[in-house]
Amino acid sequence: MARTTRNPELDLCPDFAGPIFQAARDAIVATVPTKTSANVVDDLTASWQADWDAKKAAWDAQEIADRVTRDADAQATRDEAARKQAEIDAEFAAEKKEADRKKPKVNDFDSNRGIADSVALRPSLFALRKLERFEYVEAWYFTREGCADAAAAGANRAVNEEAFTFTKLDDVVGLRPAAALAGSKSVVKDVDLTWDQLAFAKNNILHYAAQFKWPERHVASLADFWYNLEVHPTRAMAYGDRIVLSYQAKARIEWHDALKRDEGFNIANINDTFMRRASDEVWDAVRQEAVHQVSKNPPPPN
Repeated sequence: MARTTRNPELDLCPDFAGPIFQAARDAIVATVPTKTSANVVDDLTASWQADWDAKKAAWDAQEIADRVTRDADAQATRDEAARKQAEIDAEFAAEKKEADRKKPKVNDFDSNRGIADSVALRPSLFALRKLERFEYVEAWYFTREGCADAAAAGANRAVNEEAFTFTKLDDVVGLRPAAALAGSKSVVKDVDLTWDQLAFAKNNILHYAAQFKWPERHVASLADFWYNLEVHPTRAMAYGDRIVLSYQAKARIEWHDALKRDEGFNIANINDTFMRRASDEVWDAVRQEAVHQVSKNPPPPN
């Protein structure tokens, strides 16, 4: 159907009774003798009115259809704007949630509590991560010397704790602080520590183990282990401290490994056979050191 381009409201009914239509009226009267001039005016006016009514109805229907189309288009525009706004809101909410997740969480504090009378020396992040994951770590990291080394390294480290690197744990690759993966070049093996160094280190290890919420029975077993070594008769022998230090290093390594294998044992129970093997190894090392020393400084000829 062709679109109506003119509003019928603008059209006026012609004056069919006027002189312009005189010839038309006369022709109709001559053709239809029963019609008078007045009848012809009425017929022409009625015919025009019927045509006008049809045009007006078509115009009104067209106006209604146009309004429906405009309303539908406006609604579609509003719906699209609402959809885009919803996407923006969702994206903003996701970004805010991620920002909140990354925001450092700070625990509350007791307003009446001050600092403790003493603060444990802090080992390196490398050593603490090992301890937190219940892995063996050399006792040296928890000595005064090890903590001082960690403090110096922390002040001068080019790669700080904000730097991360990829690492694999239990077949899962993830990011960990680079400082947590770097051991110290100054580390001393347990067997080469003095007993005083171990005595300090063990207390520091137990302190941080408790902070990392190790099971109480594991902490107690490890504390009993070191006490039993401290009072063990082997310490009274020649190279006794060295033997006991060697025993404790090997025993701790095996303890951690056995727990991972679900074959845990009570480390506090001192194994005499294992102690004798540690003694044999130390004495072998002492003899090799003596031979090496002689080869470096042979006695003068007679």
